Amino acid sequence: MVVEAASATLGAKTVENLLNQWNSKLEAHVKVFRKQAKEISDRDREIIENGEKIRTLHHAVTDVQKDQKEIENTLTYIDSQQKDLDGMLDSLEKNIQDVLMFFNFDTYLLFFYFSLSKSTGSMASPPPRPTKSANKCTWFD
Repeated sequence: MVVEAASATLGAKTVENLLNQWNSKLEAHVKVFRKQAKEISDRDREIIENGEKIRTLHHAVTDVQKDQKEIENTLTYIDSQQKDLDGMLDSLEKNIQDVLMFFNFDTYLLFFYFSLSKSTGSMASPPPRPTKSANKCTWFD
C-alpha cells in the first residue's frame, strides 16, 4: 500500500506537472494568437480605411475629369468664336479701307471742284473714279 500511495502521489505530481506545462504552453500560444489577431485586425482596418480613401479619390478624379472636359469644350467654343470674330474684323477692316479710299477720293473731288471753280469760274469735268485692284486704289498709285 505504501508503494501504491507513493506511486499515486508521483503519478498525481506528474499529471499535475503535465497539466501545468500544457497550461503554460497554452497561455503562451493564446498570447501569441491574440497578438497576431490584433495585428491582423489592425491591418484589416487599415485596408478598409485605405479602400475608402481610394474610393473618395476616384470620385474626385472623375469630377476633375468632367470639369476638364467642360473647360476643353468651352475653350473650343471660345476658339471658334475668336476665329469668327477675326474673320468679321478682317472683313470690316477691308470695308473701312474701301470706304476711306473712296472718301479720300470724294474729298479730293470736292477740293478739285472748289479750286477749279474759283480759278476758272466754271465747273470742269472731274477726273475718273479710282478702281480697286488687289486691294489697292489705282488712282492713288
